[in-house]
Amino acid sequence: MELWDLLDENGNKIGKTQERTESLPKGTYHLGVDIWIINSLGEILIQKRSFQKASYPGYWAMTGGSVLAGETSLEAVKRETLEELGITINEQNLKLANKMKTETAIIDAYVLKQDISINEIKMQEEEVIAVKWATYDEIENLVNTGKFVKNRWDNIKNILKV
Repeated sequence: MELWDLLDENGNKIGKTQERTESLPKGTYHLGVDIWIINSLGEILIQKRSFQKASYPGYWAMTGGSVLAGETSLEAVKRETLEELGITINEQNLKLANKMKTETAIIDAYVLKQDISINEIKMQEEEVIAVKWATYDEIENLVNTGKFVKNRWDNIKNILKV
């Protein structure tokens, strides 16, 4: 059972938790994380979501997930990256780059500069069915053809283009 801390519209904990499977009370949010991993060539590590996922099945996306009750977004981004890809993050190269709000979540978007060999990645099969390094333009093309999670890319693309 996955528990989330409930947040107000400003991202403050309101002292209540809720199971992931339940719909959130009106005006509350849960905390989520995205991680955008960039190698020394400027390529971005993306993953194809499992077709079993409830949201965006089969889409390309960044790595990410929900922050569990009592966890910080930094702890969650490290956990999600290890769970989904088998990657241990070099925290010195990790930076909180942006935040966004969706209908149900407040998302902390992190950028990590780290070279990772595709061969070293151990995909969590229930979550991820493929990974690859992609250029900024390749991701733009995936977004424009409806194959990448658009709102997450729109939240970070101007930061990553610099």
